[in-house]
Amino acid sequence: MRKVYARVYEPNIASIRVLEKNGFELVGRMKKHSHIPGYGFVDELIFEKFREE
Repeated sequence: MRKVYARVYEPNIASIRVLEKNGFELVGRMKKHSHIPGYGFVDELIFEKFREE
């Protein structure tokens, strides 16, 4: 694999931190993309990490 990507909801701060600590970079944001009970419509963040060569 050349790259791996992950999608996470913006309120999930713990998962965002895990991705960042493991070298993933934020590359996109889908605004108000998904509905989560208790939060309403939230942004979905897209992270990616390329294979080190």
